[in-house]
Amino acid sequence: MRRRLPLAARLAGLVAAASAATACIDTRVEQSSTTRVDIRADTTLVGQVNLQRGNGFDISAPGGADVVTYRNTTTRTFARLSIALSENLTTSQGTCVPLRPMLTDTVLTNVIPGTELTLLTGILPSSLRVFVTEAVEGTTRLVTTLAGRWSGTYTEWTGTTPKVRPASGLSQSGGRLVVRASLPGDSLVAESQLSTPRPLNFTAYPNSCDGLYLADVQNAEGRLTLATDSIVYVSRTVGGVSTTRTIPDSFALRLTRIP
Repeated sequence: MRRRLPLAARLAGLVAAASAATACIDTRVEQSSTTRVDIRADTTLVGQVNLQRGNGFDISAPGGADVVTYRNTTTRTFARLSIALSENLTTSQGTCVPLRPMLTDTVLTNVIPGTELTLLTGILPSSLRVFVTEAVEGTTRLVTTLAGRWSGTYTEWTGTTPKVRPASGLSQSGGRLVVRASLPGDSLVAESQLSTPRPLNFTAYPNSCDGLYLADVQNAEGRLTLATDSIVYVSRTVGGVSTTRTIPDSFALRLTRIP
């Protein structure tokens, strides 16, 4: 099953410290191939991700499923190493793409040189992003405090009516944050770039592309509060170019770090 993974430039989006290459999610090509890319915790090399693409739409077809593996190609031993794979949400033009859930979140301990393991198999999105959410060598933390695994709530208000959703998030050293929240019959995926005094951007994709909306970063009431173990982001919303449905008046994202 092979898909056109936006590689090199697109799979360069798999590098944790980079802002992930982008492309539409479901383009596939009947042909197998392998792509390898180095991944980093902030600026420190922590190994290599290897994508072996299958040669069809059927996992049972010759060549089997897509397989994503990690290998510690360094001479370092990591006491803890957390690697998450997520779909890319937008193309390089910023247009919306079909949504898929976060794919996998793997926490490793005592990762010695040469360690190799499978992170994910199956029919995968055409564009993936890797988050190195934690990397510890000895007692040294190699990622910034912006990187991590998060859990909490996402609340939207329309008038005075709140809609609260459980939420989970992934972030990397550069501040890229992806959040997924869901309720029966609806879902939401949001991306933000963490910075101070407020995020550079916040884009939400509730259920489908025609409901895309953005944070109003010019709104004086909008605020981002970053702490070592928490993220709170509150803002009014504005419609994206593709919005055709009613969007909430405002929202609040409240997350705490997962150990």
